[in-house]
Amino acid sequence: MAKKITEVLGKTIRKERKERNLTQQDLADKTGISRRHIANIESGKINASFEVVLAIVKELNISLDNIIYADLNDNYKIELQKMAVQLSMCQDNQKQIALKTIDFMLSEFIAANH
Repeated sequence: MAKKITEVLGKTIRKERKERNLTQQDLADKTGISRRHIANIESGKINASFEVVLAIVKELNISLDNIIYADLNDNYKIELQKMAVQLSMCQDNQKQIALKTIDFMLSEFIAANH
């Protein structure tokens, strides 16, 4: 069963906070978010607002991608980064075609699985 986004978000924030030797109270003081709210986010009990996530990401000096793609396999992350670089080398009209093609194919795959 897939992890809930609140669990992934919480585990990622906890990991990043601990890597910086910050307590929940330290992060609360730096962001203006209550320690209890941070504890609830880290435990996956609540869904943090976008504004709260941005404040935490900014204070921890991490990319929002670290949060969004935290649960992705490293191989998928590498492939996505490689595709992003390739896409950046295309002209605008080519980018639109590539993105629409990928979107269509993914929609078809998802529909076939449900």
